[in-house]
Amino acid sequence: MSFRSRLYVGAVMHRRLRPKVHQFRYRAFWLLIDLDELPALTARLKLFSHNRFNLFALHESDLGDGGPTPLRIQAERLLAEAGIDIAGGIIRLLCMPRTLGYSFNPISLYYCHRPGGELAAIIYEVHNTFGERHRYVAATETKLGEIRQNCRKAFYVSPFMDMDLAYHFRLTEPTERVAVGINASKGGERVLHASLAGRRRELTDGALLKTFLEIPLVTAKVTLAIHWEALRLWLKGLRLRTRPAAPAGNATLAINTSNRIDTHVTESQHTAPGSVDVSRTPASPALLASLMQRMLRRIDCDEILLQTPGGRRLLIGGKRSGERAHVTIHSWKCMLRLLTSGDLGFAEGYLAGEWSTPNIHAFLSAAGVVPTIRHRSKG
Repeated sequence: MSFRSRLYVGAVMHRRLRPKVHQFRYRAFWLLIDLDELPALTARLKLFSHNRFNLFALHESDLGDGGPTPLRIQAERLLAEAGIDIAGGIIRLLCMPRTLGYSFNPISLYYCHRPGGELAAIIYEVHNTFGERHRYVAATETKLGEIRQNCRKAFYVSPFMDMDLAYHFRLTEPTERVAVGINASKGGERVLHASLAGRRRELTDGALLKTFLEIPLVTAKVTLAIHWEALRLWLKGLRLRTRPAAPAGNATLAINTSNRIDTHVTESQHTAPGSVDVSRTPASPALLASLMQRMLRRIDCDEILLQTPGGRRLLIGGKRSGERAHVTIHSWKCMLRLLTSGDLGFAEGYLAGEWSTPNIHAFLSAAGVVPTIRHRSKG
């Protein structure tokens, strides 16, 4: 029996831009759990349990409203309050599992699908270190693979962040990789970028044990890291904000903005495959472009048309079996991420807005990462 549930291993990254620059990056991992598969998962896996102690576990009390009501029922109620009906479709929960009895998830995501498999909504569940939690619910209507959603901040998380902020979520559906980015802005200026990115591993006891040995006590590590980074911010001169009362409602509605399309180069403006014009590009970007070109020449992929910050264009890939993907590089930082952290670093650059594409599905397909979802069979 194959599961729709998965294991992802990667990293979380935070970068605060105002009033003080502060950045950190830690390794982490997550489970993507089809909530309907919980009985089968606990029967199949020896190192994972549902509502009982194990190396890894999922307890209903760790998420949702903290009560005994199954998480699927809680999610369906929130969706109904938002006027969203998934008609019994699958709900997949992305979270860090309880590890050796300890649980803490700064953010968890519920991917809610209709019976046909299309993504209908996302629920973002946010926890703070004061034992409080809140959900943001957003309908999702996109055919390009990229999901963008916005909402006003309604829940106190960091004692160093103001409440009058706007959140901008940017993500794609989990496939061979998972990537989620959140920007916080005030008055139109970005003050914080946070992201998580991971690669898929098979969800087996062997993979769970290997992941535990690589990243032990991940939930405790996250809690300690939050307090350590808070101390560093305080030493930098940031002062605490007064904590308001938790929101009265169960959830806050977010707005879907996935239909916004980034500007991209037209097909008639490209150079020959494998070539790039860097004659007027500064030395450092030119060097990065050359390194990028050498790396990409080794990749067997469909055509991808890149536009650099200086306006130069590079066509990579020799095949044309599908739609040509267009990528605009806004900052050379994404190339540094690619050189130092590989594809996960490049994904973080996408979430940080350092590069963009008008059709993320076309890019993933051209790069050989084709999103697929196995839908629940009827009967």
